[in-house]
Amino acid sequence: LLASIVAVLGMGARLAPLVAWLCMLTIQHRAPWLSMPGEILLTAGLFYLLIDTGRTTWTVRPGFDDSTQRISANLAIRCGQIHLLMWLVFSAISMFQYNVWWNGSAVSVLSQQIHGWLGEISSDSHFGQFCTMAIPGLQLAGAFFLARRSTIALGLVCLATFATAVALLAGDWLYSLALIAMGTVFIS
Repeated sequence: LLASIVAVLGMGARLAPLVAWLCMLTIQHRAPWLSMPGEILLTAGLFYLLIDTGRTTWTVRPGFDDSTQRISANLAIRCGQIHLLMWLVFSAISMFQYNVWWNGSAVSVLSQQIHGWLGEISSDSHFGQFCTMAIPGLQLAGAFFLARRSTIALGLVCLATFATAVALLAGDWLYSLALIAMGTVFIS
């Protein structure tokens, strides 16, 4: 936690994200059954911060030189963008291997197991079936629109809608916040 705070303040240069990344990896490798999808995205994001720490808003380190940082910053941004696009596509494709996503009952089954903010959703409800079809659709649409420079704003809307749906239906706020944080690599 301390390494993350130091990284946000811009005091640790590359050492603070390295320590935070190593701590995150030790937790994931020590107890992988405790890892959730959001933690895997956070680990990737911390790794990309090792490539370039970027410009922090509340930095206490003055004198950021744009000319020497362009190559590593561009590499870190592109890695984050490609990672998020691949995550969205492969996550949606992996959903389609289960029958519950094809017959419209996945959100109902998920709500019965997890008890998200919306409570249990009936398998016969049109809302549950709509959400079941919309979730992978939002992922694929988000990846499609984010991959094109002219439609990035629409892709970010799809990503935010998907993240909100995950938070409300599954109660996984960490995954939602990690998706939104990774989506910021598309904001220029």
